[in-house]
Amino acid sequence: MPLSVWWERRGSVSTARRVAIPIVAITLALAVGAIVLWFAGISPGGAYSSMIEASLGSGRGIAATLMRAAPLMLTGLAVAFALRMQLWNIGAEGQLLLGATGATAVYFAFPTLPGWILMPLAAVAAVLAGGLWATIAAVPRALIGLNEIITTLFLNYIALRFVSLLVYGPWQDPEGKGFAYSKPIPDQGLMGFLWGTDVTTGVALSLVFVAVSWYTIARTRWGFSTEILGGNPSAGIYLQLPAKSRVISVMLVSGGIAGMAGFLQLTAVTGRLQPDIASGYGYTGILLAFLAGRHLLMIPVVAVLFSALIQGGYSLQTDGLSNSISVIIQCVIILFVLIAGAASSYRLRVAWRPRPQQRSTSPRAVAP
Repeated sequence: MPLSVWWERRGSVSTARRVAIPIVAITLALAVGAIVLWFAGISPGGAYSSMIEASLGSGRGIAATLMRAAPLMLTGLAVAFALRMQLWNIGAEGQLLLGATGATAVYFAFPTLPGWILMPLAAVAAVLAGGLWATIAAVPRALIGLNEIITTLFLNYIALRFVSLLVYGPWQDPEGKGFAYSKPIPDQGLMGFLWGTDVTTGVALSLVFVAVSWYTIARTRWGFSTEILGGNPSAGIYLQLPAKSRVISVMLVSGGIAGMAGFLQLTAVTGRLQPDIASGYGYTGILLAFLAGRHLLMIPVVAVLFSALIQGGYSLQTDGLSNSISVIIQCVIILFVLIAGAASSYRLRVAWRPRPQQRSTSPRAVAP
């Protein structure tokens, strides 16, 4: 009888296991990171203390962590929202860029409007621009089954070239002397701060988007039908649910959420359009969606923790640690958490018997 080794999905996962596995994973990751730091000749305890102090140990560190977490919440939410219907939106980076572009267009078109009118108009333009950019990939996915992973990924590069065209062309700052950024947006279009702190209102706005998105999926008929089509497409076909239109609408909403992240970056961070305004947040959002297990309400928690990790990594660089070592520590933690996520859903089986035949399921949730 041959020795068989296979992964088997767990029938149910207890709450204790769900809590314990990530804790064990983070502990092991920190231990491995300590070994890396020790080989680099740096005290692990001192390095970790510096990371905590820079990210969560002071008012300035907390503000910086939350500011970085706001766009991460939205890009992670955008990816997780599409994944509820088994759609892979890899284009949050480009949708963020188009969102910032749409908002910038409004600011340049109506520079004299008061802020209480101008900012909502720019926010709506950002959401529409990001949503329509995602729809470019959604329509062929719905009509002919064209893989949205490829199209959304390619659209990222097109968006980057489009923004570069604008900032080196008609929107270029005449005082920029060749630098890649546009003219600044009007002062009344900049994001304000919360109650006298260094945290902008964009953090609260991101939380509102998370709450509304969760309610839409969990408490509305539209969200319920979306969940059915994503989890059991055969049942969706039997119930005569509109699969094609749902693909387009879900991607439209997902792109709009990522576009809102562009609005936050424009109004709270850069104050002008530039090609690097996305800062890789769109791609990081993919990782956040997986770390959160596609649970929308977990997105803020994961975004804050990931932001703290990045902010703490910067503190190591200011202390003289090589950037590559801080990146290694971040990646080790992420890798262990991802492995923990798989371990919570699957178990490894080893037996002296043939591997049991498992019912095959299609990786695609929605038929074209």
